Amino acid sequence: MPPKPEFTGTISWGQAIQAGVLIIGFTSGYALLQFQTKAATQALEDAQNERAKLEIRLRVVETQQARADERFSSILSMLARIDGRLERIESR
Repeated sequence: MPPKPEFTGTISWGQAIQAGVLIIGFTSGYALLQFQTKAATQALEDAQNERAKLEIRLRVVETQQARADERFSSILSMLARIDGRLERIESR
């Protein structure tokens, strides 16, 4: 049978050192957690800002693409008219 624990009112140096190490450990762990939280928050904000910039650039590209498509359609209709005129000239 294991011995029963014995509680006394005295504190030894070993117990004081152990308590100090626990307090320092918890404090440093909390500080590290806070630092990592701030770093993650900053990284998230940076990613959101970068995404907003990319969305703006994408809108510009989409607008340019729409204009290019419109120009292409205009060119195709112009070519169709030219082709029609050439057919009429050739048929004469």
